[in-house]
Amino acid sequence: MINVGILMCDGKERLRFKKIIEDYLSGQKYNYAISEFADVDQLYSGQTKLDILFVGIDETNAGLQGIENITTLIIFMTDNRIEDIFPRELEYGVLVKKDAVIMYLPIIFRRLFMYMKTMVRERILLNMKGRQLVVYVSDIMYMERDKRMTKVICKDETLTTAADLTALVNQIGRHDVIRCHNSYVINFRYVREFRRNEFVLTDGTVIPVSRRYLDETRNEFSIWIAK
Repeated sequence: MINVGILMCDGKERLRFKKIIEDYLSGQKYNYAISEFADVDQLYSGQTKLDILFVGIDETNAGLQGIENITTLIIFMTDNRIEDIFPRELEYGVLVKKDAVIMYLPIIFRRLFMYMKTMVRERILLNMKGRQLVVYVSDIMYMERDKRMTKVICKDETLTTAADLTALVNQIGRHDVIRCHNSYVINFRYVREFRRNEFVLTDGTVIPVSRRYLDETRNEFSIWIAK
């Protein structure tokens, strides 16, 4: 899931850029959510952690200090003439002309995925019958939901927890460990083969990929392979 924010005072312009971004992300078959903000106060009061924020350059003068703590990547959009080659790299974002945003969306989102892949979690806490066990994500091969319990299959052991797959995927927060089925989560590093609708792991285990998750799984796997 890519959480996108748009910060613009002008409602019509905000809707225009929302449509541009929606058309691109749906065309790429990404799973996404878009939040709109009319001012800085709305942005700071929001509860959703944003992966990327598109902000009109005029709004940058309105108390955006610390904005890098709210979102992973910020796209500052301007009407002003930019003489340099752009998008221009900033310390924690990109500066681009508004009329060129649609052209640069593929570059912008590649930059976002690079950011997100560097912000990986190495370990998680697994709640198991009143105790918390430290589990290294690199050791997890896959996870399977079985009735009301989840089996976490690691290289050297199988652990069982009441936590559901959604909670575990959110805790891991990595794009190489994703939901590929209502009952399965896969760690790409243990994939030996990706067939039409299933993974074959290095130990021979076959993990199904359901139609619901197929497009997102293909996209994420392609990005991971290209890294």
